[in-house]
Amino acid sequence: MRHKRFYRLVWSIVLLISIGGTAPQRVWGVTLADGDLQVTAQPFFEGRYRAGSWLPFRITVANTGADVTAVVSVQTGSTFESTLELPRGANKSIILYAQAPGTFRRTATARVLVGGNEAQKVEVPISSVGNTTQVIGILAPQPLTLPLPPKRENGKYELVQLTMNDLPERSEGLSLFDVLLVDGAPLTDISKAQAQALADWVRTGGQLILGGAKLDVAVQQLPEPLRIATVGAPAPAGPISLLPELGAAPSPSTTALVGAEGTRPIATAGSATVGVQRELGKGRVTALGFSLSAPELAQLPPDITFWLQVVRPRSTVPDMMGMQSPDDMQAQQLSFALMALPVLDIPPLGILTGLLGAYLLVVGPGLYLLLRRLDRQAWGWVAIPLVTLVFTVGAYTYGLRLRGDDIILNQISLVEPVGGRARVRTYQG
Repeated sequence: MRHKRFYRLVWSIVLLISIGGTAPQRVWGVTLADGDLQVTAQPFFEGRYRAGSWLPFRITVANTGADVTAVVSVQTGSTFESTLELPRGANKSIILYAQAPGTFRRTATARVLVGGNEAQKVEVPISSVGNTTQVIGILAPQPLTLPLPPKRENGKYELVQLTMNDLPERSEGLSLFDVLLVDGAPLTDISKAQAQALADWVRTGGQLILGGAKLDVAVQQLPEPLRIATVGAPAPAGPISLLPELGAAPSPSTTALVGAEGTRPIATAGSATVGVQRELGKGRVTALGFSLSAPELAQLPPDITFWLQVVRPRSTVPDMMGMQSPDDMQAQQLSFALMALPVLDIPPLGILTGLLGAYLLVVGPGLYLLLRRLDRQAWGWVAIPLVTLVFTVGAYTYGLRLRGDDIILNQISLVEPVGGRARVRTYQG
């Protein structure tokens, strides 16, 4: 009878464990049932990333259950997370910036953790771009007619169509791009944080091209360093020097531009300047008095000199792993310095010599003379191991006190003035 009760108890426990996965989980005094939290994750820029660049993710979490405090994370080899308060009925979005260490990752994992337990998880596809590939982001209300560099796998160029929501509020979020082309977009919905991020991105090496019919409106929405021209009167009809491939074919309508201080003309139509450019920090800003969506530009051949004249080639540095950007090369070199930890001090030689000498004196003549005086030489079989144990414990205790138990944090901060502002990068290890 006792055996039957025991077996029933065992089977009851097994049954409870087997169905435990479907039971609600209690977190921080709150009962959280399956399905109370719903998460969606959307990477910016169609999920494209470059090794070492930052890729923003828009994570949206809806809560139909009790109030919880959640940790939202994105894992791309490393984990990037932030805390999100989720009261009942909340539907909140957060932007997380993640950095993938290599070029072979195909998915990113977005998680919602509550009380250390995983409440929801979603896999998001991402794709890498080679370090030698020039990435061009296009923000335009209509398709461009200007022939663009061919979009091909492992090619020299990658084209990414953008909307206003794709412009992050931190310049690091634009680190994928070499060129941003804004044509005909008035930028009236751009926030101050997005505009400042755009300016800082240019300072650190980005190349911004502005053109189209709404150029005057777009320029006024940008920070002062990016306002490189004011729009004048319509320019006389005639060939555009920046597009010699048009030849005698009709040219698009153009508007004269008056360049700000420090700009240089790069395009003319007749006697009017219709294109200006200015260096800003490590990057450059270009303003064009014509639209790159004009129907006349569809007559241009595929291989035009426009991109060679306007866009600077991508800067890379060869290393053992292939080609890297200068920032990636610098970060790689600094990682070795961050991993260099101070060596533990060797115990003083005098203390080691004294401890060893004392042990030899006690175990040798000291113990022998003591036992002889007591006429207990037979106790040597016990006394010698006991003395050895005492010295061993003493030596271990001394060594334990010398052992380093501090957490050592190495930090290197690089402050780099660029275009009237400073770029600060901090590395820790």
